[in-house]
Amino acid sequence: MLLLDRLGEIADNVEPLQLAFELHAFVQEAAKELTDLVSKTKLDREATLAAAKRVMEIEVQVKYAHMGLLIAIKNELDPGQQKQLGALRE
Repeated sequence: MLLLDRLGEIADNVEPLQLAFELHAFVQEAAKELTDLVSKTKLDREATLAAAKRVMEIEVQVKYAHMGLLIAIKNELDPGQQKQLGALRE
C-alpha cells in the first residue's frame, strides 16, 4: 500500500486535520449567522460585512490547515510513493 509503511510517521502530523475538523463547526455557525443576516429585507451593512469576514477568515484557516496536512504527508513520502500518488491523480 502507498502509505501503510509510513502511517505512524504521518499520524504524527495530523494536527492540521484535527484543527480543520474543529474549525468546520465554527464555519457552519458563522455561515448560519451570515445567512440569517442576509435573509432580512434591510441589511445592516456593518453586521453583514463583519459576519462575512468571520466566515472568510475561518475558511482561510481551514484551507491553511489542509495545506499543512498535505505538506506533512508529501514530505513523508519517498520518491516511489510520490510517483504512485501522481499516478493516482491522473
